[in-house]
Amino acid sequence: MSSSREKALLFLPVAFFFAIAGIVFWQTSTVFVEMDAAGGPPQYNAALVPDGLAWLLVIFGVVQAVRILIGQERFSDGSVPAPDGSPGPEESFLLLRAAMSFAALVAFTAMLPVIGFYLAMPALMFVLMLILGNRSPVTLVAASLLTTLAAGYVFGALLNVRLPVGMFELTIW
Repeated sequence: MSSSREKALLFLPVAFFFAIAGIVFWQTSTVFVEMDAAGGPPQYNAALVPDGLAWLLVIFGVVQAVRILIGQERFSDGSVPAPDGSPGPEESFLLLRAAMSFAALVAFTAMLPVIGFYLAMPALMFVLMLILGNRSPVTLVAASLLTTLAAGYVFGALLNVRLPVGMFELTIW
């Protein structure tokens, strides 16, 4: 690495991984425990899958951090940073999209126990697709609803995971 700025920019996604994992661990150890959904056998433990995925984020984050530290991870051709050391407009926009996606996940995590899975998940999917550039109203609505129904079916019906129902007590399976 030629500069500490380059290395710091490479660590930004790793920091997002750790932040997301931290939020998941906080949610599953507080809100899920209060809802009595974070213990017992797998079919009654709604925290099992989020905790497992958060641990995967931690593991992959550590692997990525080690790769950066030993110099194995490099920017792709012409990407951050620009020759003068400052990020170009495309790279700045990518960082902004990453930050907006992270903010959407934080909002989803905060709203999940309040409004429930079947209202929070389509909102998250809708916002993430907007952030990533999808502007087709049909695609936004259809993909948000279908993804929510598919995830709800897999976790709620097939795996018998108790999904948060929120103040509206909304559940499908």
